[in-house]
Amino acid sequence: MIAFGPKDHAELRKFMAKVTSPEAERAAIARAVAWYEKRIAPEAGTAGAKARSTESGDPSQIDCVESSLNTTSALLMLQGLGLLRYHRVEPYVSRMLLDLVHFVHSTAVLTDLKTDQKWAVDSWVRNSGEPPDVRPLADWYRGD
Repeated sequence: MIAFGPKDHAELRKFMAKVTSPEAERAAIARAVAWYEKRIAPEAGTAGAKARSTESGDPSQIDCVESSLNTTSALLMLQGLGLLRYHRVEPYVSRMLLDLVHFVHSTAVLTDLKTDQKWAVDSWVRNSGEPPDVRPLADWYRGD
């Protein structure tokens, strides 16, 4: 368990302060998720986590389910602080993959409140502390 306090909440507020559109909010969310990963990495031991890691048994690496849960936690914190104006957080989702190494892949999800479009917020495809891939969920499901 990693505790977040008022100082952390203030940092998250900075990322979201000047958001004036859904597009800007998604960009700010990506930066906030990257900050969140950097913030938890020293305590979690994941600063060196590599993109698309499948190294089971290595506690410094994060699989896509762990990544989805961490990202969803960050999104829920933003939502709980009242910092999301254009999106709401959804449960993470999974898709089947057709390669021999990965069988299932998961991602965090947002819904645009105005259009109802769902967005994947996929941090597993980036190294720890890098902004996640944010794209339409329909494209993510297709693997585009």
